[in-house]
Amino acid sequence: MKLSFNEFSFPLALAFVNGLIFSVLCWIRGFREERKSDIWLGFVILSSCLAILDYMLGFMGIHVMFEEFLFFPYNIGFVIGPLIYFYLKSQLNVDFSLKRQDLLHFLAYTIYVIYHLLVFIQGRDFTRNWSDKVSYPYHIADLEVYLSVISNFTYLFFAIRLYQYYVKWLPTQFADIDTLSFRWYRRFLFVFALAIVVDLVYLFLGMYGLNLSFQDIWWEKMLIACIIYYLCIKGYSQIQPKHLVFKPETQKTQEKVKPEISIPDLENWKNKVLKGMNQDKLYLNPDLSLSDLANQLKTNNSLLSAVINTGFGKNFNDFVNEFRVKEFQERVLLPENQHITLLGIAFDSGFNSKATFNRVFKKTTGQSPKNFSNCQAD
Repeated sequence: MKLSFNEFSFPLALAFVNGLIFSVLCWIRGFREERKSDIWLGFVILSSCLAILDYMLGFMGIHVMFEEFLFFPYNIGFVIGPLIYFYLKSQLNVDFSLKRQDLLHFLAYTIYVIYHLLVFIQGRDFTRNWSDKVSYPYHIADLEVYLSVISNFTYLFFAIRLYQYYVKWLPTQFADIDTLSFRWYRRFLFVFALAIVVDLVYLFLGMYGLNLSFQDIWWEKMLIACIIYYLCIKGYSQIQPKHLVFKPETQKTQEKVKPEISIPDLENWKNKVLKGMNQDKLYLNPDLSLSDLANQLKTNNSLLSAVINTGFGKNFNDFVNEFRVKEFQERVLLPENQHITLLGIAFDSGFNSKATFNRVFKKTTGQSPKNFSNCQAD
């Protein structure tokens, strides 16, 4: 059999091989460094590769997926949504582990696989006969497609909602949120949503009798190939913070039940917090989190968060970074620091990224660090 590498098959094959390699790399790093998110990411990439396998082989002149493997369960419609959702959960919580009730998310995919395998193992003739006389006449195949689209939209909603909860929670726990914001995942969710919509468009076109050619459907497969590249490059290079533990169910409970603090207690705790910041300069720790500060003050996260929110009218992120901005403003005026760059002084003041420093300084002072420095020099 002669393989045909052409303008249709080659980009799909390249993305497929690239995806397989990065899936293995994710699993190796995941088990070696105990990064559960990498293991989930590996399965997300592998599933995306399976989504282009049939047409990749078809454009190469291999039609085994449409003939001998006609009923083989390679469709990822029921599994890609849960995989993406649990990947995000494991990325946002290093302590995340799959619980028994979480297995229900894979129930639809399990039923799909069992059903297709039971038909597939009966042989090629039985499979064709089943497709022609049962699966299509009784709209079982159509039902699978509709339910998989609903599943994808459902888990897209779950993932977006989880990410929104996380973005809201992040400034209350960390002073540097830029490196923990996972903005690439937000863009990926947008692309994933686009892929679902495109799939839905193709579905409607087929429902209304438009016979799409192999070349027409290639564009949908090429979009998935681009998603594979994006996952491999951005997903694999994404950091996994060691102390990131986001539990949305716990967060909701804490928002409903906040500790009541009397005025004397509040003033006392405000003084303790200010002492830690002004005298001990705890904000100079670039990785300072709410948990770190709570441990230093020998209290818990909930109480400390309430003190900062109620007593100072700020979230943890704004509260800590205002001290860092003040520290920078003082250090930039010192003669011994004239040879140090503004970014170097910012790092000495507790910031650990240029993006965070510029954004926070502009938000706090209304001007850029460079403009502030020039004004002081004048």
